[in-house]
Amino acid sequence: MKILIDNYSDYSQSQPLYFHEGFKELGHQSTVFDVASSSIFDVCDTLMPEVLIMSAKRMQSDVIEYLKQSQNIKLLINIDGLNTDNIKELTAFLKGNNIKVPFLFSSNVDLPQTVQGYKIVKVYQAADTNQVQDLHFDYQVDKAIFINKPNQSIAYESSFHVISTEQELKDNVDIFLPCVTLRSIFTKYNEIIFKELTEVSQLFLNAIYSGTKTYYDNEDDSKIKNNLNKMFKQEFNINYRDSKKITDFQDISKVVSEKHRGNNRAKTILSQIGGV
Repeated sequence: MKILIDNYSDYSQSQPLYFHEGFKELGHQSTVFDVASSSIFDVCDTLMPEVLIMSAKRMQSDVIEYLKQSQNIKLLINIDGLNTDNIKELTAFLKGNNIKVPFLFSSNVDLPQTVQGYKIVKVYQAADTNQVQDLHFDYQVDKAIFINKPNQSIAYESSFHVISTEQELKDNVDIFLPCVTLRSIFTKYNEIIFKELTEVSQLFLNAIYSGTKTYYDNEDDSKIKNNLNKMFKQEFNINYRDSKKITDFQDISKVVSEKHRGNNRAKTILSQIGGV
């Protein structure tokens, strides 16, 4: 199968890139391109893809115009970051332009299974384990504290770095880097702590995959705990505030390695379109 993927990666996720590697590993022909700087007409006429994967946030008018003329291409749309009203607007637009979309997909487990007749496939975020590069410097600090919003209370004993992938926080943290780069420094810490973790993010999964002790530190952990249990299909106590939290991460790292890497998510996508 020929698959074309718009590179909608950002500082917090690299889903298009691990999809790409996963599809290739599974024997499909995959290409990544940038819809913002490439002509969809030229790229598709050259590669003749059977499947086009894009983010709803990067849909452009020329893509719609091309798909109106090429009904044989299956369009799959990532709708992360959209609420139900946004999705209704999107589906109404797709229907109005007669664009065929086998399904939409999202990591948001709270979304309904369908919206206006469009199936929503839940595709969890994944650990991207491809092409991890060394940053060529060495240090050892006790804790890495990941924050996702300003003015979060940070009070921990021993040494720590405050880290973020959020653009608005880049001047208020010790380290500001994209998630794919941060993978290289996880093992330089004894513990990794995510303040007020709201979703099972790629960064969080990569941290667990690294084998470093990784926890969330939430005022109310009921929702994230439930989501983690559903995702892992077993319970691991990684609540930093709990005195009974785990300290041996071998089992949970194995779960991530076997079930929650990029190639697993590529299989999920392919299974929905008959590609595996």
